[in-house]
Amino acid sequence: MAPKKDKSKVEDEAVANLSTGWRKSKMSESVVQELENMGLLQSQAVIQWRAGEGDEYPFEGTLEIVVFRDFVERGLALPVSELFYALLQFWGIQLHHLTPQPILHLSIFTHFYEAFLGILPHFHLLQHFFILVPIPNATKPAVVGGCELILRP
Repeated sequence: MAPKKDKSKVEDEAVANLSTGWRKSKMSESVVQELENMGLLQSQAVIQWRAGEGDEYPFEGTLEIVVFRDFVERGLALPVSELFYALLQFWGIQLHHLTPQPILHLSIFTHFYEAFLGILPHFHLLQHFFILVPIPNATKPAVVGGCELILRP
């Protein structure tokens, strides 16, 4: 029978990560460049992307937005609509706080206005139909996916 592995190192790492809820980013510039080469991201000259390799947690500078590799690989294209940026700023959240469902709702809402009505999306009408709900609750929202967009009752 093989000897058991020492799990103390793994447990120490897990405890350190629990304090912030994040692991250091492995997103190097070469990986982001690969996404650009595959056509999933626009060029750095257009959207001024930067790699987050080594960052302890996701943070954004002025006029920046945090985007995860999985979001880009599944079709989220930047730049997104101005309504999207306005809502994030109004709610005081970042993209990583949203689950996939509100991103889909916002995309459909924006597409309906622009493609079918031929006008820019209306911020106040969106607020009339939807509310932002923290998950699991208002006092302790999740770090990732901590907000849900639901229809008003």
